Amino acid sequence: MGTVLLLARLLPPLQFGLFATAMSISYIATLFADFGFVIRALREIGAHPENASVIMAAAVRGKMILTIAVSAIAAITCLFLPLEKSALIVVSIIWIATFLNSFGDTALVAFRSLRAFDREVRVIAVTFAIHMAIMLTGYILHLPLLWIACLYLATRAIYTFVAFRSLVSICPLQGLLSRNLSDFFHLLRSSVSYAIDSILTNVLAQLDGILVPALLGLHAAGIYQAGSRLVQGLLLFSAILSTYHIPQMSYEHSQGRLQFRTAGLRVMAEFGGLGLVGALSFVIGGPIYVAYFLDPSYADLNHLWLGFAAFAVARFLTGGLGSFLVANGMSYIRPLCTFFAGCVTIGLYFLLLPSFGLAAVPWVTTSGTIVLLAGYIIITLRINSKHKDLNLDGRINSENK
Repeated sequence: MGTVLLLARLLPPLQFGLFATAMSISYIATLFADFGFVIRALREIGAHPENASVIMAAAVRGKMILTIAVSAIAAITCLFLPLEKSALIVVSIIWIATFLNSFGDTALVAFRSLRAFDREVRVIAVTFAIHMAIMLTGYILHLPLLWIACLYLATRAIYTFVAFRSLVSICPLQGLLSRNLSDFFHLLRSSVSYAIDSILTNVLAQLDGILVPALLGLHAAGIYQAGSRLVQGLLLFSAILSTYHIPQMSYEHSQGRLQFRTAGLRVMAEFGGLGLVGALSFVIGGPIYVAYFLDPSYADLNHLWLGFAAFAVARFLTGGLGSFLVANGMSYIRPLCTFFAGCVTIGLYFLLLPSFGLAAVPWVTTSGTIVLLAGYIIITLRINSKHKDLNLDGRINSENK
């Protein structure tokens, strides 16, 4: 989030739009390299913490192999794109930085699944301080976009190095460099449902980063991303909460004790509360952020804050319910809801953006998220009804005995 504030302050909308669009595309690519390995590892470690080293090593190794494959495909694709050399260099640097950041996030997920929150806090605090010091230097010196991208790459490399150095001290990652391809293909097969769920869910969240520049141009994308990236920063708390609750709920599920009226409602209350706090911060603080921090060329951002607030609430509620479904082993059903929500969202983008422009974007993303939330609610109600039926059958059998 700090990076967004500095870049939006330093760069005009067109250059910031290029930077943010490159980050969105690179982030989507990391999802294919991750292939659900991290979510699978999170759930498996929650149920079997004694196997954490082997589980995490397999996830990281699989992610390394797919990162090489995805990056090779991207390099070949770039040969046919009509990009200027300077823009291509910037995009390539951001690509590498985003993948490094993804590996660092993988280490943080391991900390949460192992309940090593003190280590996670230290890693985040140290690397964030270094990150802000380096990026502030670029801001003070008014460096051009290429050098800003290089500084961003350096901070992500430091973050990943520090995160993994701390991780291996408590989780040695046994067999990380194993050349047994059969294990890798077994990991692929067992992670397919998690991969589909993760890719569809996160691509849905990143559709605006691709379709806004495609339909409205990089200048409009820069204005939109100056606010949208703040929303994405807030949603990091949703991801953190998910990775905190999923291992615990997965363990309860493995013991047959996970129920919505206890764990589910508690998680929904936490997620919903944070969503409301975020929504209020956008409505109240958004116009102040534009007036006193950004260049006047970002003034159209003031028309988007109410839509961002609605999206934040819907997205947090969806994250809470989604975490409950993952812990229940229902990740294979979530992609159906996500696919339908994605189709609705894409249709609304092409239908509304040509007529209503930038002001329609946050409301389109909110509509798609509400569709996704409705699907999750239906699945959760069916799970809850099934649990009630099982409990009722158990009582009847006990009474008969």
